[in-house]
Amino acid sequence: DVVLSGTMGVGAPPLKTWVAVHDPGLFTGAVFGRRLAEAGIRAECVRRAEQDLDYSDARLLTVNTSPALSVTVKVTNRRSQNFYAEMLLKYLGYRRSGKGSFQEGSAAVRDILTGMGMDLEDVIIDDGGGLSRKNRVSVGKITELLAFMYRSEYRDVFLASLAVPGDPDGTLRRRLRGTALTGKVYAKSG
Repeated sequence: DVVLSGTMGVGAPPLKTWVAVHDPGLFTGAVFGRRLAEAGIRAECVRRAEQDLDYSDARLLTVNTSPALSVTVKVTNRRSQNFYAEMLLKYLGYRRSGKGSFQEGSAAVRDILTGMGMDLEDVIIDDGGGLSRKNRVSVGKITELLAFMYRSEYRDVFLASLAVPGDPDGTLRRRLRGTALTGKVYAKSG
């Protein structure tokens, strides 16, 4: 169970916030199990599956199709959603080696950056959200990446994913509003 605590003033508007889920797979299973129980379907228990389970007699119950990758990247960048960034890193690792891990994701990002011609001698990628103290990247490398993206075929998708001043859905919603920079600044905060 997730427990949130705190206080809000009387008459305060509703507060919408994001929280990190420690074990997304187990959390999803628990919510699914609860929904099954509410529908009158008995579930034995929810637990993390072992790697060597045989699923040959399993039946497909539901399919959930994720939104387009451009939508996920837009949420990641505009809202500075670190959980999404972590999952994107693991997705890149899965696409590279079939293993959705931080280590494989970091290796995939290194492959991509090397393919762009970037020297990565002084670059360390420890996580996808940029919160690890072990991450190391220079301003010059970030500038190099931004310049590459601006010249790439993905320029429009990339720019559309970034926050802009005054946009109510982004991290710049309260910054630079009503200035000459509105519509001219695209940024990723954090």
